[in-house]
Formats: sequence, structure tokens, C-alpha cells
Amino acid sequence: MGAFNNLFSGLNKALKFQTSFRAGSSAGESAALTRQRSEVQVLSRPFIKTLIIIPTYNEFPQILEFISAIKKLNYECLFIDDGSYDGTTEIIKKSNVNYIRNERNFGKGYSLKIGFNYAIVNNYDCVITIDADNQHPIEFIPLFVEKLKFFDIVIGSRKKQMNIRKMPIDRYISNRFNSAFISILCLKNIPDAQSGYRGMKIDVIKNLKINSNGFDFETEFIIKAIKKGYKVGYIDIPIIYNSKKSHIKKFKDTLKVLKVYLNVIFHS
Repeated sequence: MGAFNNLFSGLNKALKFQTSFRAGSSAGESAALTRQRSEVQVLSRPFIKTLIIIPTYNEFPQILEFISAIKKLNYECLFIDDGSYDGTTEIIKKSNVNYIRNERNFGKGYSLKIGFNYAIVNNYDCVITIDADNQHPIEFIPLFVEKLKFFDIVIGSRKKQMNIRKMPIDRYISNRFNSAFISILCLKNIPDAQSGYRGMKIDVIKNLKINSNGFDFETEFIIKAIKKGYKVGYIDIPIIYNSKKSHIKKFKDTLKVLKVYLNVIFHS
């Protein structure tokens, strides 16, 4: 019970710490993001062999716009279609992109593992993971690659723009709580633990054993990476939400994340 008492005694402090952060005026936020977009334009081409991994599941119709946009960046990409049945698979097949299709819906984490294994076998130096729902700014990818010169993992953080006016209330609460809890477990401030927009060096992938196959994969990954001492950096990204329904199963996936927490508490 001592572990729980220590853990939860710090929870309110962490939540207050995260809540106390003031992003400043919306004009200031926009200016900061504009500066980052400007930086992207002047970055050199990738200094390392980079693979963009895109897990997809029922992403029609926005997958059309996404594929068109990511092709313009001229990076090597791999789509992992996780058993889509809405026409996403057919669009990917016709788009002249590299892809792997799962027989059925195994989960986002399962798809990422397939992509990671592909990157290892084909001797990539780093990978960038990005969702295909157009909620991540594709033009920031070169900035992730550049920042991996200095960090083992780079996460796109939405914290500076995070508020209930810009995010669905359930996603806002889940993100804030999850980020605060992981910050306590890792003894480090993790501003956006649920962001799927990430970059990582291949050595990190090789040295971590992740058991989760669903949306809890990203939670387990970041906890284990920090526990092993990998250096994590962040890039501020805007919050972009569209009308697309989330694939997260609130009750089921919450239980999975809680299981990850318990494993860390009792087995680390």
C-alpha cells in the first residue's frame, strides 16, 4: 500500500502542475506554430534513413487527402491497414504506396509493431509514426527528423493549445489525467502522453519489449522508454479535430491502460 500512497499523494500535485501551465494568448500560440512551420522549410533533407509508418483503420474519405499530402514530402512511407472495410484498403492499393494489410482488426499497437519490424529488417535509422486522419500536421515531419539528432524519441505535444474549447471533453480529461499519471510514474513531466505523432531511433525500438497491441501501446512504450533512460524531446503541434469518430473504445481501452499502470507499479 506504500507504493499506492506515495503514488496518489503526488497525483493532485502533478495535475495542478499541468493545469497551472498557461499557454499565453492565442495570438502567441499561433505565432509559435508559425515559426515552427517556417523552420521546417529551411531544414536539410533527412540525415538518416527514415521511414514514416502510418497505421490505418477505416480512414475513408480523409485517406485520399492524406496520401496526396504525404507524397509531396518525398519520404519513404509504409501504410499498415488494420483490416479496414470502408474502402480504405482499395484506395491505398491504387495509390502506389508501400503497404501491409492485416487480415482483420488487430489493434493500433499490433500494426505499429509490424511497421517497426519492417523498419528493423530494412535497416532504417529512425521511424516517424503519424495517424492518417489528418489530425497531425504532415509538414512537421522534417522537424521531427531533425530533432532526432538530439533525442532518442520526439513527441508531438498539443499541450500549449490544450483546452476544452479545442478538444472533445472526454479526450481532454483522458489526456490530462494520463499525462499526469505517467509523469508521476516516470518522475518526469510528460506533456502529451497520448499523442500518436512521434519519432524514434531504431535502437529504441530494438531494445523495448512492448506487450500491448491496442491504443495502450503508446502508453506502455513511453513509460518503458523513459524507465530505460532514453532521452525524450517534444515539438509543439496544433490541435486539429475533425468530424471523424474516434476508434478508441473508452471503457475497454481505459482498462487496458490501467493494466499497463499496474504492471509498471508492481513489476518495475
